Amino acid sequence: MENKWWKIRAYEVFTNGENIVITGEPSNEDCYSTDEICNVHNCDEMGCGTLEHIILRATLSKRQSEIATLLKKDTDQKAGE
Repeated sequence: MENKWWKIRAYEVFTNGENIVITGEPSNEDCYSTDEICNVHNCDEMGCGTLEHIILRATLSKRQSEIATLLKKDTDQKAGE
């Protein structure tokens, strides 16, 4: 896979510190790869709900998990202000 970035229309990002889930609307317009996966979205496989599609579900590395925990603390602090 070539090193090319593309934008994904995301609605929300959720994490529990160990995993990350990005919800949004699957669209072929967001994919600039010729890979077949770009043309297929399987809700059963991704675990989509009735209101939102799961665009990405992944396990965080130990370092990413540490960063997510720090971001949560910062978000909680700002919500309390």
